[in-house]
Amino acid sequence: MTESRVPEVSIGIPVYNGADYLGTAIESHLAQTFGDFELVISDNASTDGTEELCRGYAKEDSRVRYVRQAENIGANANFNEVVRLSRAPYYRWAADDDTLSPEYLEKTYGLLSKDDDAVLCHSFTTYIDEDGKELRPAGDGVGFVDDKGTYVDGPDPNIATRQLRSPYPHVRFRDVLLHTKWCFEIFGLMRREVLLSTAMQQKFYGTDRVILAEMALLGTWRVVEEPLWQRRSHSGASNNMSVWQKAKWSNPDAKKSLLPPVSNMIRGYIDAIDRHTFPPVEKAQCYAAVGVLAVQPDKFRKLLVPGPHNYFGIGNKQSNAAHRL
Repeated sequence: MTESRVPEVSIGIPVYNGADYLGTAIESHLAQTFGDFELVISDNASTDGTEELCRGYAKEDSRVRYVRQAENIGANANFNEVVRLSRAPYYRWAADDDTLSPEYLEKTYGLLSKDDDAVLCHSFTTYIDEDGKELRPAGDGVGFVDDKGTYVDGPDPNIATRQLRSPYPHVRFRDVLLHTKWCFEIFGLMRREVLLSTAMQQKFYGTDRVILAEMALLGTWRVVEEPLWQRRSHSGASNNMSVWQKAKWSNPDAKKSLLPPVSNMIRGYIDAIDRHTFPPVEKAQCYAAVGVLAVQPDKFRKLLVPGPHNYFGIGNKQSNAAHRL
């Protein structure tokens, strides 16, 4: 692909020391049935084999563009960097450890490009292990387990009932805040100009949920009801990090705070509401959703009860992710 020709879709992979799975992720994109895209990789000054791997793909396929940062600017800043480097009207972030089925871009682009009200489109999910093998259902009927017996929490139970095609912004916003368990749609296909009108990735872990809430304010979402995106479960994944590891992964300059991480997200939700113009009734109902979120019992449990999700890191286990920080 020549530099002068703008493709229809840009895919951005922000990566730091991701050589273990990055090649598989890149291959799954290059095998897409929809080929009018550029694949932009921003390497956060990796110290493993990421640079050599990426330069090899860029040499072989003109759709691959590799940029290396002079120093580690943090995951969130690097997520923003690949958007800045992209050129197409449609954009998606891609994790360096996840993969796509060949029809993912064709089907998400087909839905999103034909719906002027829609700003995002994603697919259903398949859960895979370190070797790319699909996880089997756990005995609780909710999660999954791999061959080592490692439990992985299951899909969002509300995915079929969320009203993300509602014509009312507050309904879509509410369903992201109150009825969305995961943030998988952050890896969906988006309208780039709409994404750029949000606050983008801010300097705290959980900013992806704030982006999705703001995207929901700005338009409807579509879904391809087929599992065309594979989410890999492995010990070095960001969701397995401790609270403090997540903070440092997001922003290397992060400082420990007396305020729980959720306070950053609540401030982000309010800023998103304030940044855009809506009828007063719509805004009031959006603020009300933030209020309900702030007093959910689950938030108090994460404040007070030690464990893997404690906001202050009490009882957190350190993941095998030091090389990713």
